[in-house]
Amino acid sequence: MNNPLEQKPNIEIALKLFESARAELVSRIGLRDQVLMLFVAASGAIFTIALSRAENFELALVVPMLSMGAALLVAQHNGMIGAIRSYCATEFQLALDSQNFSMPQWDNSYALGQFRQSGVSHRSWGHIIVLVVPAFIGLAVNYKHAIYSSFPFGPLWWGGLVSTFLVAYVLVKSHLWRSSSFDQYQAWAGKPPRSSGGVNRPGFRGGPLG
Repeated sequence: MNNPLEQKPNIEIALKLFESARAELVSRIGLRDQVLMLFVAASGAIFTIALSRAENFELALVVPMLSMGAALLVAQHNGMIGAIRSYCATEFQLALDSQNFSMPQWDNSYALGQFRQSGVSHRSWGHIIVLVVPAFIGLAVNYKHAIYSSFPFGPLWWGGLVSTFLVAYVLVKSHLWRSSSFDQYQAWAGKPPRSSGGVNRPGFRGGPLG
């Protein structure tokens, strides 16, 4: 049987690592939201100038490029947020279990599970609306450059179109990865994932993984 005096330092170290991981998670959520707010502010300023006069319409072609940059940053933060949640819900829980120390884990809890199925989709749809819609508006304002213009506005328009579709692809891929991570949290907690046909895998608490 483990000596409680020897067990306590290990638990304290684990809890400090957990606090550090959660602090980075909260920080990255804030940084992700800041990227979105900066993009909204920048695209709003560009549209204000571009739509004020007909000769300024081409400025709106910058928005799809900004959208691509913002989407990559959002996806990177979103991926790290998911990785940290996975660490807290699985690897950290293993460390606690090895010390015979049980603590409710928010990331694989039933309470969070009731929200996450819709919450992940709501967040992803919000990202798509914020980042994709302004890009399409920038292209729509300059639709004539898709056919009648040569360098530089023609290539800029088509490059913006490609960037806009890439933005949607990056955001959808990020959403699918986070949804898969959600299934893992639920499997760890012993609840069936949203997808069926999973199999038990070592290291998880008896639930099937999607």
